[in-house]
Amino acid sequence: MQKLNEELKSGQFKQVYLLYGEEGYLRRQYRDKLKEARRFYELSLF
Repeated sequence: MQKLNEELKSGQFKQVYLLYGEEGYLRRQYRDKLKEARRFYELSLF
C-alpha cells in the first residue's frame, strides 16, 4: 500500500490495480482514492 500511496501523490498511475484483502472498507477506500486522484490529474491537464 505504501507504493500505491506514493503513486497517488505523484499522479504516476499504472493501467491496472488489483485491490484485494479481507477488509472491504480498505478496498473501497483505495478504490475511491484512485478515482479521485485520477479525476484530479485529468482535470489539471487542461
